[in-house]
Amino acid sequence: MDRFFNVPIDIEHALTVVGRVQYILLQGVVGDSAPHLSLARLGRLEEILQGPGTEEEICLSASAEARLLVADIQLEGVKSDRIGQRMRNLFELLGLGKEGARIGLLCGEDPNSLQRP
Repeated sequence: MDRFFNVPIDIEHALTVVGRVQYILLQGVVGDSAPHLSLARLGRLEEILQGPGTEEEICLSASAEARLLVADIQLEGVKSDRIGQRMRNLFELLGLGKEGARIGLLCGEDPNSLQRP
């Protein structure tokens, strides 16, 4: 996978994308069916993105937490095209566009989507 979007790092917008992933995960939740691991991980990711540190430190910590989120998404079976797109966007905004292109697919992004690079 050599094609990816190379966008400027934007921690504030990355925080917005995290909120969008939370919203998608909470749609259609009935009773105790919520993806608890993924939602907890998103909460930690929000804290990291809002926390102190240099841009580089925040991106490093956030990307490590986001990789764990990918594993949670797969474990809980909540993959979808929308989740995959948002996860790709998150990694792009953390300066990791190439990794994001791969991760989007792991999280369910449609490989034929016109939104993909």
